[in-house]
Amino acid sequence: MEINYSAIQNRSKELECFKGYLPSIIQMLINYDNYLNFLRKEGLFDNLSIQLAKSRHYSRAKRENEFMEWIKHNPQYKDFIVED
Repeated sequence: MEINYSAIQNRSKELECFKGYLPSIIQMLINYDNYLNFLRKEGLFDNLSIQLAKSRHYSRAKRENEFMEWIKHNPQYKDFIVED
């Protein structure tokens, strides 16, 4: 399996308004400031701020595992993965 980075970038505006935690791989491909501003506006930032801060320090393998787990819980984004 590979990560489809262009699919993530194509849906970046949608992801910037995601009402929940985004894996660090996605955070790197969207306008992160817009995402944080959206969370603050929705009153969700305080609930996610610790998770967001921790995810910045993950190893590459942990980031990929986190991403794959997130996809399992958000199947509407399964196009972010290319099956071999």
